[in-house]
Amino acid sequence: VVGDSGNGSRNQKMVHQAMIDFTNETNRPLDMFLHVGDMAYTDGTDVEFSKHFFNIYEPTLRNTVCWPTMGNHEGHTSRGLMGIGPYYDAYITPTNGEAGGLPSGTEAYYSFQVGAIHFICLDSHDLDRRPSGAMAQWLEADLAEAKADWIIAFWHHPPYTKGSHDSDLERQLKEMRAYIMPIMEEGGVDMVLTGHSHIYERSMLVDGAYDTPTTAKGVILDDGDGDPDGDGAYRKSAGLNPHEGSIQIVAGHGGAGVSRRGTMPIMREIIMEHGSVILDIDGDTLVGTMVNMDNVVRDVFSIVKRGKVETHRVIDPWQPERLPIEMTEQHLDFRKDEPGQKPDNFTMAYANKAQFEVVQLDNLDKGLSGTTPAGEKPALCIYEDFDGNQYKYELQFQISPENKPSTATVVFGLQNPRTYYYILMDAAKNRITFHKVVKGIDTRIYRKKMKFEPGVWYELDVRANIDLFSFEIDGERAFVKQDTEIQGMGKVGVRAEPGSKATYRYIEIKKGS
Repeated sequence: VVGDSGNGSRNQKMVHQAMIDFTNETNRPLDMFLHVGDMAYTDGTDVEFSKHFFNIYEPTLRNTVCWPTMGNHEGHTSRGLMGIGPYYDAYITPTNGEAGGLPSGTEAYYSFQVGAIHFICLDSHDLDRRPSGAMAQWLEADLAEAKADWIIAFWHHPPYTKGSHDSDLERQLKEMRAYIMPIMEEGGVDMVLTGHSHIYERSMLVDGAYDTPTTAKGVILDDGDGDPDGDGAYRKSAGLNPHEGSIQIVAGHGGAGVSRRGTMPIMREIIMEHGSVILDIDGDTLVGTMVNMDNVVRDVFSIVKRGKVETHRVIDPWQPERLPIEMTEQHLDFRKDEPGQKPDNFTMAYANKAQFEVVQLDNLDKGLSGTTPAGEKPALCIYEDFDGNQYKYELQFQISPENKPSTATVVFGLQNPRTYYYILMDAAKNRITFHKVVKGIDTRIYRKKMKFEPGVWYELDVRANIDLFSFEIDGERAFVKQDTEIQGMGKVGVRAEPGSKATYRYIEIKKGS
């Protein structure tokens, strides 16, 4: 099992080779290959599939079937609802139950049977995730007809993570937890495999964790380490039984840069190393092994399904160690503000002819949008209570579909409205640029081609550590600079370009040394 791997990097190649070495050393060759998405960075094009997927995994793909799920990067050029694009050209998945399971009628989600294991693949990216939606309705029917000893489900966006993504903040992740996990657990799922978040996270035996924010209270059935040589395997009854717990695995550590923004309380293992997961199922026993890119075993766990097991919820479950940096992070997600109001602690510059408002986003989040009349100066919305002793901040934005092509801008290192740095995401010119403004004189420092789709959420990560400044878009490194100057400036915000419109979902700031 591997995810978020397709960038053609040395890390990706080493992860693949480590898997080959491990299976050779244990004399257990692969029966199948699961990819949990983001297999062809950056846009899932045919060329990227050739370079970053088929070329690199060719030794394995010669004789091993790869079962896929679409990631958000493949979703830049492929569409689940219509089943078109390079992702759907690269794969043929069963639509009529050809490999077992209930016919889905679509290649976007499907099920199949391997021995006594029933596998279910869902599209967490661009399809309706609600219980009333076609995918959830099919899932419920498929689970009802499943005849197997094991159920393993996989999709891209994790219901539980605090790696490079936060499942308590992002819509797709929250909806998979709130809408899909109850159906899965009622159907007796044993394991859920996901990617998207660039980290390895593995849970305790968990059931019923649907709330936001996620808590371990009342949802852990076994808080041991699951290691046969440690606390012992997790125990479940034979067959398929509802609400006996599942193991959640985030395997987004296949090649893209790993990172961690917090601590997910249901996780037993949190490892920031590149690697992949080997699942070995023999009758009533499943063993999972995380092998890092140096072919070192970093995590082992097991599930044994035998006899009848009485479930009990752990009152005070074991908890992972929290990162000290979490104590100072701030989430500026604007959810406490009423529509039409400016968020607290924000001030305006050049705002006399600009309009900023808080807008509702699908009844889940609120964002900051701004418009200025064409030809006027840009408007800055600045967060004041942020000092220059920063570690990282992130902003989620989308180019609003009703006014394309358009731009989105994040401003940082601000001394005043006429002296600052900014990053401009320009959908009209298909590029991202990095600028320095001193006393109103704008100098472009960096430019890179990048296509922005209207209405798609993008994530911008900006990091400033001592003397190194860098930023990434959706996990892809865009710019690195040795620069101490930015650290001394202490404001961050967003900018409305003349005649443009963008929506900002939230800004997350983490302070540190």
